[in-house]
Amino acid sequence: MAVPMLRVRARDGRLKLDSTTRAGMIFGSVAIGGSGAAADGSIVEPRFGWGNPFYFVQMSGFMSTAGDDAEISITGTTLAWHFPNAARPAATILYG
Repeated sequence: MAVPMLRVRARDGRLKLDSTTRAGMIFGSVAIGGSGAAADGSIVEPRFGWGNPFYFVQMSGFMSTAGDDAEISITGTTLAWHFPNAARPAATILYG
């Protein structure tokens, strides 16, 4: 069995991360929404094929309570977003 080359431990000695631990890798980000933004958009990220792609959204202001936030999906190597209403709150999607 291979010995992990990297080990990160908590102050109490518990193992938090080592070279066999699965950790997220951020590939990039895309700004969406805001004044004059298109209702729909997408990007292709070939590295999504490496494993289980994910995203999270960083809002530039307050989250909308009117259902105006973008609907976001990842299918294959494509990250897509759609704003269901005319309001398009500014946000940044970080993906990996």
